[in-house]
Amino acid sequence: MLEKYEKRKRGRPRIHPAKPVPTGPQVFLTRDELAARWKCSPQTVTVKAQEFGIKKVGLNRRWLAALTDVEEVERKLMGK
Repeated sequence: MLEKYEKRKRGRPRIHPAKPVPTGPQVFLTRDELAARWKCSPQTVTVKAQEFGIKKVGLNRRWLAALTDVEEVERKLMGK
């Protein structure tokens, strides 16, 4: 992993991990869209997302989940 060093005025240099290179636009699902996909209520989606480890992204108080995270959890649950 490449790391970028920044010189500080005193002491050790600060280490910053390299930023990942974006591969394209990321698609997000709202809580209601994920509820329709999983055929359950939005409240159940909130609980299940925490259980499965889906990271919630907050944007202007909106509940959003990355489609890649959702698909990864679905693959794990399906055993593929």
